[in-house]
Amino acid sequence: MGKFNITPQDHIRNFSLNPKFVITGDTTKAIIATYKPLSASDKHEFQFVMIKGLKHAYPNGENHPMEAAVLNWAWMKNFSL
Repeated sequence: MGKFNITPQDHIRNFSLNPKFVITGDTTKAIIATYKPLSASDKHEFQFVMIKGLKHAYPNGENHPMEAAVLNWAWMKNFSL
């Protein structure tokens, strides 16, 4: 789980997130680490996703069955600025 501890450090610091994360997902496809805010009154969160076999590419429906833009948009609709 080193990637979940090292890679998101800037996001954790910049968005005042708890460095302790919760893992969800199907490990044969994708693992999601969800970081919640330090303050319970804050409602933001950060999700860091590692997709099996994709490395540094963005899943677009052609290079991987998952279409990240569709999933990201559905997730972002839960929040407002």
